[in-house]
Amino acid sequence: MLLEVNQQLNLTRSFNHLSDKDTKMNDLDISLLAVLLSESCNIGFSLVSKEGFDSLKYDWIV
Repeated sequence: MLLEVNQQLNLTRSFNHLSDKDTKMNDLDISLLAVLLSESCNIGFSLVSKEGFDSLKYDWIV
């Protein structure tokens, strides 16, 4: 559901770095949505992390 909302509203474009520079990270929106999901559901990062995807690696999210 978060992916659909992000697709329609560009939700993740609202998050900026303090320096106001664009990030060079690929799939940052996926990482941001994973953090939002884990925090809002209080389930922790381990349940939304996945080793096969760079944007969902546990050490990248944390």
